[in-house]
Amino acid sequence: MKTVRERFLYYVENLFGNSNSVAAKALGCTQKGISRIRNGETPGGLLLLRLCENDRVNANWLLRGDVPQRPLARDFQSIADHIDLLYQEQARHVRRGYKITQTKPLVVSLHLLEEVAEFMEAVLIGKDPDAIVEEAGDVLAIYLHLLRHAQHKHPTARITLPVIIEECLAKLKRYWTSNPALVTAKKAGFTRRDRGAPPAD
Repeated sequence: MKTVRERFLYYVENLFGNSNSVAAKALGCTQKGISRIRNGETPGGLLLLRLCENDRVNANWLLRGDVPQRPLARDFQSIADHIDLLYQEQARHVRRGYKITQTKPLVVSLHLLEEVAEFMEAVLIGKDPDAIVEEAGDVLAIYLHLLRHAQHKHPTARITLPVIIEECLAKLKRYWTSNPALVTAKKAGFTRRDRGAPPAD
């Protein structure tokens, strides 16, 4: 599966029973839209964004295709490797102290991912980190990765960096609150960073 379109259709088959109507309903588009993708059209940024909301979607594989194919599983990957795998050049910029601005969404995504990765390291004491680490990579990095494409394809839509970050935090909050151990776990120096609770509504 060399293209985003092929990987998108893989999920249509495996998540939605290869049904245009089921996929269209789940992704908030028309059946004709799914048919056009079957006929060769590349799925747009907003459609990919909605597909990435599904817990079983590996967004890195969907968009890039050059990562291990783990589309329906949550396999552990070290945080450092995950960051380097996503955006090697942008990661170097962040580590050099590059100024984070809204004009550099990919650099911002790395900054956010590293912040979340640090949070995960602090709270996951003896816990299985698979889903959380994968979620940090998928949600924060990939939402922001889609930002440029989505804004280009849909210039009138309200797809702004703060909106995307809000979506990311909302999804991560559901993970935190679904497991009390993730919320209450503490580590020396953790509370000093004021990251011991889910984001406020």
